[in-house]
Amino acid sequence: MGMLICYATFMAFLLFLPIDKARFMLKIFHPGQGNPLPERSYAEDCRVFTPEHPVSSMYNIYSAVYDVHFIAHLGGWWFKMMIIRDTKVAWITSAGFELIEISFRHWLPNFWECWWDHLLLDLFGCNMFGIILGAWTIKYFGVSRINWIYKKPRPEGKNTADLCNNSAVIRALDKFRPEVLFQYDWAMFGSLKRYSQVIFYIWFVLSVDSMNFFLKYVLWVSAESDLCKARVFIWAMTAIVTSKEFYVYVDDPNCQRVGPFLWLSILTLLIEYSIWFKFAPHCNFTAPFPWYVKLIAISCLLLVIVGGIYAYFNGLKQDVEEEID
Repeated sequence: MGMLICYATFMAFLLFLPIDKARFMLKIFHPGQGNPLPERSYAEDCRVFTPEHPVSSMYNIYSAVYDVHFIAHLGGWWFKMMIIRDTKVAWITSAGFELIEISFRHWLPNFWECWWDHLLLDLFGCNMFGIILGAWTIKYFGVSRINWIYKKPRPEGKNTADLCNNSAVIRALDKFRPEVLFQYDWAMFGSLKRYSQVIFYIWFVLSVDSMNFFLKYVLWVSAESDLCKARVFIWAMTAIVTSKEFYVYVDDPNCQRVGPFLWLSILTLLIEYSIWFKFAPHCNFTAPFPWYVKLIAISCLLLVIVGGIYAYFNGLKQDVEEEID
């Protein structure tokens, strides 16, 4: 919580500065930041086959797979699945972020990707395998209770010399892993109230991910910067506790209030949104939305409405069944 408070305080300080002063402040932490940065587009050459290339006849896909960002993307979705802990919600979040990239790529060149990058490498590549690996991990550890202090019985008959070997180090590190993981069942369509709560959670997750790109665009922070990595680390650590607090509030009828991490996370996210809204007029955010973006927005809105109707009637059905019982 301390890291998140420091981060929120610093972002609130940037919010009250002019855009040039806010960018200049970042030079204190990283001298190379706060300067105009070239935005890289990943859709310069979308050909699948490149027979003329000496390295590979499918060099565009080859170079995208053999990249450190590919492994980071896969590991990121594994970790995100460990936070969300529900396959259906994770899939909705995965597809939602791909739609966000398509919807805002006319503003952010970094969002431009080839069709095979969206579908094969992201949605049905890193995202899917990260979710599957996360689901397997949760299935292995997941039971109905949580105990973050793992106390493994120490074998008898070990002398002091054994403490210096590798097995002793492994046993020491093993104490920091959780004995179990609490598996979430968001029951998204259980009722209209539950549906609205899960929709809010999905919006929150997508907003945290999207702000990473919007903030670095308006503040001129490169993706390789330590500042960007620090934000990802702080939000990743915070998301573990925030998701737990929100899930307990949603799922436990005896819980009448949310925890402090959720309130602080919402405040921090609103500060990030405020920075983007304030500095957006100074950036190139004037291009109109293409027709396909409007079609995507209308389709998503209709899906949300249909899902809400289904959840409403499903909640009524459950209420009738409970009255009968």
